[in-house]
Amino acid sequence: MLEAQQLLDWRRKLALNERTERLIQQVRSSEPARRVAGRRGNVTGFFPSRKMGHTVQYASLSNELSAIYLMEYHEDDLLEYWDQPPSFTLRYKTKAGINHGHLHTPDFFVHRRERRRLGGMEAGRRIAAAGREDACAVSTQCIWPMALSAR
Repeated sequence: MLEAQQLLDWRRKLALNERTERLIQQVRSSEPARRVAGRRGNVTGFFPSRKMGHTVQYASLSNELSAIYLMEYHEDDLLEYWDQPPSFTLRYKTKAGINHGHLHTPDFFVHRRERRRLGGMEAGRRIAAAGREDACAVSTQCIWPMALSAR
């Protein structure tokens, strides 16, 4: 986890706008937005993160725990990651032109040396399965990096 001065230096290097800085502070100072719950066919648990200095929760062995292992041990550009950041509403139009929205909690909020990103293991797949050809346009993998980069 970044110390206060490291975080300040990182913010300056990326020239973050005020809105983005408020969002990052909210994520860093909040408890996880939800507790992961076990469902049929998945295994939940807690991973003792050395990088973060606290335990990080996961809701699946094959997706989220694998992502934690990658972030923890194999991604040199990763500075810190936060599990279950605050929820937000995904808004999009269906093919029929109807406005749609639903509350979504990303799996992680990730700080890298050159960028920051919210990410969900399932969001893009669920939207694509619902018949959206442009799943990337409404998944957290694509919306949030653009929103966080806006100046």
